[in-house]
Amino acid sequence: MLLLCFLFGVFVLGQSQLIYEDLIKCCPINSVIVFENSTYICGNEVNSLIQILPSDKQVTGDFCLDVFENEAYLFEGQSNFTKIKSLSLKYFNKCCPLNHFYNTQLHTCHENVSSNRTKNSSSRFVRIGLPNCKIIVDSNGVSEKDLSELNAESYCLDRTENHSEIFRECRNDFEVCDTMRCIRKCCPDGHSFVNGSHCEATFVHGLDLNFSEFIDHTDEFAIIHGYSGKIYLQPSDWEFHLDSRGVFRLFDEKIGNEIYEPTDDTYCIEHATKNGIDFGHRLFRKLPEKEVKYVINGYIMIVSSAFLLATVVIYVVLGETRKLFGKILISFCCSLMFTFFLLVYTTFYFGSVKPGGYTCRIIGFLLLYAEYSTFLWLLLLGFDIYLTFGTGKIRNRPLGSDNLKRFLCYSVYGWGLPLLVTLIPLSLAYLDVLPRPIQIQIGLYRCAIDRFDGNYADLLFRTVPVSVIEAISLILYVKTVKCCIDVSKQIEKMNDNKAKKKKRFLVERERFLLCTKLSIIMGISYVFEVVSSFYDFDATKITKYVEITWDIFNCLQGVFIFVIFICKRETARALKLNVGLQKLKSLSFSSRRTSSRGKSIRNT
Repeated sequence: MLLLCFLFGVFVLGQSQLIYEDLIKCCPINSVIVFENSTYICGNEVNSLIQILPSDKQVTGDFCLDVFENEAYLFEGQSNFTKIKSLSLKYFNKCCPLNHFYNTQLHTCHENVSSNRTKNSSSRFVRIGLPNCKIIVDSNGVSEKDLSELNAESYCLDRTENHSEIFRECRNDFEVCDTMRCIRKCCPDGHSFVNGSHCEATFVHGLDLNFSEFIDHTDEFAIIHGYSGKIYLQPSDWEFHLDSRGVFRLFDEKIGNEIYEPTDDTYCIEHATKNGIDFGHRLFRKLPEKEVKYVINGYIMIVSSAFLLATVVIYVVLGETRKLFGKILISFCCSLMFTFFLLVYTTFYFGSVKPGGYTCRIIGFLLLYAEYSTFLWLLLLGFDIYLTFGTGKIRNRPLGSDNLKRFLCYSVYGWGLPLLVTLIPLSLAYLDVLPRPIQIQIGLYRCAIDRFDGNYADLLFRTVPVSVIEAISLILYVKTVKCCIDVSKQIEKMNDNKAKKKKRFLVERERFLLCTKLSIIMGISYVFEVVSSFYDFDATKITKYVEITWDIFNCLQGVFIFVIFICKRETARALKLNVGLQKLKSLSFSSRRTSSRGKSIRNT
């Protein structure tokens, strides 16, 4: 009995479904139901994505069906309608509106009255386009068996300009961009900008890449739809390049010279019309967080460079360059300034730095040399402190006894060794003899050793050498700290006759503490750089903010150096005294000239 009731219910439901599908359409073919002045009437709805074909049976009566707010409803009436209920119908997913076919070259729809059905269509109720898809991939026709395994709203079918069948499928991840080119479109599928950045269903504009000479053309590509945040129209004098792999290169004086993968939400292409004026397809830009970060870091590095320069000038004015320690510190500051200069130059593009060019490659190797040099001078700074203090024998030799000879040796290491180490990857890159996992690519995507999946050149030729230098610095630091503790215990046993030696020790200890502060700063910052070589800090919001914070911390190195070595009472007094003596000498010289001039006048 229960089985009979169930079968009867299924039969009744099936018959009612057939009745609904055979009902006439309430409005003409190009109209739908709209709600105006508290009445349901026929009208035009631009963004309607449901269309209904005429029925072969055309069941007439008091009831009809039509589309209202992108859903099919049962209505009652002739001109002023009464909404009865929504209908659950079987839709055919068509890529283009009725009487249109799909153009595979321009990814758009063209009018053709015979393009309402395909071989897989079996319903008069048509859902147009794929407006909810993030990524859409086009391919040739598909069998009915394959369609049965797909979600009803994840694909669409249509005829093409060659009278073949096109199959368009939704994708939810960016894995497809690893195997084919991906292009970003601002609006959802079938939509374009109308009167500003408002997306409306037009279907006739598609994605035509012929509007710009800066876009490489390929036959097939996937389309990424939508954007987040605010976008702005590309300036007419703005330079960019969208290559055959979907990599977007930006050349801009204010923002900088940057390179973005297809997965980065940095640009989109869309057709735009405003007040009846057709602007065609245009490129729109979004200022992503990492661009803002680079711009901010660039300005911070400029400020740091100013503090580094001030440190060098003050050390020269105070005569600290006569001491070996002063020479090493100035060399370190100059090396760090050179590094900041290169980074600032590539951040604020001046028109000559473009990936793939010789200038970009040269800057990439110069950056590698500058980084080696900066860390080696930091190592030499700690090494000199270790020799003069960490060995447990506080030397009190005359100033400049053989400082020049030792500084020349340091210079060979600080400037010469980085040059030698840089020439190795330079030669290997030029000869192109390394296997792909460690193949050196500089200037292809950025003005440095490029990083990409499966390649460890940056790790081998940059991260490892600098990590070794940092490890040696840490060993020297530990040994010096140990000796500092031992010597401090001995000082407690000193009598007043050893006051001079004690004073000398305190001076050396103060210098050691200053270098320790600097080593901590550089050490912590590079630990983060090493970690960032293995971990993607853009994975979460928290790690992204951690990366931004540490990048700002790294860019403030010049400020830290100035505070550590210059912002001291002794330095302020010495600088004041030095400037006072210079003024006194100037006044004395002027008075002598005035006196001698007076004598000469009296003699005449």
